[in-house]
Formats: sequence, C-alpha cells, structure tokens
Amino acid sequence: MSTAEPWQGTHWVRQKTRDITIQRLDGIFSTDKWWSDVNLQQDLYLKREGSCVQLEVWSAPQGLDHPKFEYVVQQQFKPCQVGDSFGPSWSTHWFRVTINVPQEWDGAGSEPDPPSPGPFPGPEPEPPSPPAPLLLCWSSGCEAMVWSEDGQPQQGLTDGQYGPQEYCVADRVVGGARYTLYVEMACNKMFGPGSAQQISPPPTDARFTLQAADAAVPHMLARALMADFVVLADIAKTLGPEQEAGAGALAVANAMANTYRRGDRASMVGARVAAQRFLGQRGASGRHMVIAVGHCHIDTAWLWPFEETVRKAARSWASQLSLMRRYPGHAFAASSAQQYAWVLRDYPGLFARIQQAAADGRFLPVGGMWVECDTNL
Repeated sequence: MSTAEPWQGTHWVRQKTRDITIQRLDGIFSTDKWWSDVNLQQDLYLKREGSCVQLEVWSAPQGLDHPKFEYVVQQQFKPCQVGDSFGPSWSTHWFRVTINVPQEWDGAGSEPDPPSPGPFPGPEPEPPSPPAPLLLCWSSGCEAMVWSEDGQPQQGLTDGQYGPQEYCVADRVVGGARYTLYVEMACNKMFGPGSAQQISPPPTDARFTLQAADAAVPHMLARALMADFVVLADIAKTLGPEQEAGAGALAVANAMANTYRRGDRASMVGARVAAQRFLGQRGASGRHMVIAVGHCHIDTAWLWPFEETVRKAARSWASQLSLMRRYPGHAFAASSAQQYAWVLRDYPGLFARIQQAAADGRFLPVGGMWVECDTNL
C-alpha cells in the first residue's frame, strides 16, 4: 500500500467528482432530516434524556415584560412540558429547570479513547478526550438566557445551525446529582419576532414552541471529529480546487468519511488522526500570523425595543465569559459604551465579572464611540 498522504499525487482526482464529494461531506454533519438519523449527528451524545428534567414556568404579565430575577423567583410557577407554546411577541416567560441526573449516568464520558488505528497513524498518540460535562439542551426557537440558582446570568441561548443550544451545567457527570437553574425566554428571535423580510412590521402575535429541554452527556471525541469535518469542508469550499490546500482538505475529508463508522470510537480516532496530520502542517516561518479575537456587533437600535437591546448585550457577554471559562485562550472585544452602561445598571454581577475578565486581559473594551458603528476596522 502506498505511504503517500491522501491529498498527494494521484490519490485525488481534483475536478471530476468535487461537487459530489462536497455534498457527501455536508451530509456527514447535516441536521437535515434525510441524513441526521444516520450521520455523525447520531454520535454527538452519549446520553440524552428529557424525562429527568422537570419544567415549571411563570409568564410575566403585560406591562412587566422584563422583571428582575429577585422578583421572579418569588412568583408561583406552574408545571409545563416540551411542546407547549408561548407568546405573544416580546413577552417574557421564566422557566425553573430541575435536572435529576440518572444514577446510571455516573462517570459517563470519562472512558479513555482506543489507540489510533491505521491507515493514518499519527507521529504521536492522540491526546485523550477531556471528561464529558453535563449539558442542558434547549430549543425554543427564540432567544433565552440561563440564570444560576443564585441569580447570576450565565449564558445566552439562541437556536443555531447544528441543533439545539447547550449550556454546561457541570464539568463532570455525577449520577444522582440534582441541579436547579432558570431560563429566561424572550419571545423574539435574533432579528425580532418577524420573518426574514425585515423591512416589514414585526407581528404582534408571534408564538414559540418549546421543542427540547433535555439533560445530555456529549460524546467529546465525536464532537472533535465534527469540528475537523466542518473546518476541512470550509477550507475546501473557500479555497477551491485550484489551490493545493483546498484540494488537499477535500481529499483528507473524503478519506475521513471513508474511515468513520457510526458508533465506532476507533474509527473516529483514525479519522481525527488523518485530519490532524493535515491541519497540523506549519507554513514557512516568514508567513503572516493571524490572530482572531471574538466580537459580536449588537445593534443598539434596529428591529427590537431598547429594552431588548439591554438583554441582548447581557446574553451575548455572559456567553463570552462562559466561553472564556471553557477555553483559556479565548479573548473577546466589545465597544458601545452605552451597552456597558446598561449592563452595569441592570446586571451588576455580570458587569463585575466582565471587569475581572478585562483586568485579566481577556475581555477587551475597544472603540471610542458611545454606540458602535456598523462598519469597524
């Protein structure tokens, strides 16, 4: 058998089947109903269950759309369930979420990975996957924010491209543990309650259905493999077949698809080794170094009321602090002094955590304008 890498020499026909191969790769991680029951989506969770999650809701009355946490927790919550619908537009609904971790889940996700198989052995053994955390999987079709039981905003939730939003409840899975948290649900999407035709007046009677509220244990190896597939597919699509890196990325991703077998950890390790041998290549020392810093442009006034801008800032910045805790190298830049002022006024605990992150050099106040421009350099 040849020792050439899958992206070298005659191993790859650059043009003839490129479009078909890209479609094949898209199918590996697609959430489309035609593929998601047989592709890598099925390997993303070791455990996922809704029956161990107890849900209660309190809906804020009209005229009290954005009540404080201290007021909310004193109210009378009533049982609810996945499938219930909430509205109208701009209204707020608070959920008390209680997770009772099944005893049999204890230690789930802490198993060591198998040794790297052929045909793409790496120069060094793959590092073991980190222990799996306990997650809350939430999908309501609209914006929301997780609050801790002691009243601190933790993370924003907005349904994304690859399925429900997730919140890390605990760093490890402990069977029999019990957790309580709150989810503040806002009856508007990222761009208001309306449709993609943003110039039209937003509907006043939009309703949103709670589609998922599950406890879950992620498959960390499968998720790392998903990231490899997404990155390689994007390289192939962006650089195209005329550039060696573009053609190479497509060839490696195709070889990974040939190696991967659903539910087989050893095949996942083999596919990851192929990806890392390609992605781990270093360019010449004289090339540019690109450093990415996180940022999100939050329109201070656009398709929602000012009060919703305040919550968007809190959701967005709480999410960044959550990412910083999970990824020590993550840094985030934010301008708009007006939004800092709002967070200080309405979320003093969150603002104090932002100050600490700023002192650590990870949350970076930038810009010199009270409200951020639409175009920034």
